[in-house]
Amino acid sequence: MNRLYALFFLSGASALMYEVLWTRRLSLTLGHTVLAVSSVVSIFMLGLGVGSFFGGRWADRRSSSLLLRDYARLEFLVALWGAFSLLLLRLFEHAYIRLAASGQHGLPLYLFGFLGAFVVLFAPTTAMGATLPLLSRLVILQPREFGAKLARLYGFNTLGGCLGSVAAGFFLLPLLGLNFS
Repeated sequence: MNRLYALFFLSGASALMYEVLWTRRLSLTLGHTVLAVSSVVSIFMLGLGVGSFFGGRWADRRSSSLLLRDYARLEFLVALWGAFSLLLLRLFEHAYIRLAASGQHGLPLYLFGFLGAFVVLFAPTTAMGATLPLLSRLVILQPREFGAKLARLYGFNTLGGCLGSVAAGFFLLPLLGLNFS
């Protein structure tokens, strides 16, 4: 069980690192921090919700022996997509700048910005959201102290997220810059 907690701690840390990095990249692209934060947070939350919904349905239909493998595949997908996400956002930046240079401003430009972010961020955040139901299902299969184990799982993920966001914002970005974080 301790390995599950450690895995979910790291999952939370990487998820919030991505969120901070995506927000920074979009802030540079969109030119407004509030637009970037609003876009990333809303897409992030939507992806987590959709992923959790479908991940829960998936977890209920899988044998327990396959759940950890499925979890690993989701985390691999998140890592792979995350590695390319900043590049994809930079490519999107070029399209956004061209649209702005053509005289498009205001709501149409903001919507284009949101849609571009959605295309890049929805898949990895949905995969992130599917991880909790998979690991929760493993916890459910061990009914002793179910509530406490599930709370620890969620708590470790949240603690990882907190430390991941601090690490990205206060250490990775200042020390390595956006491209190498």
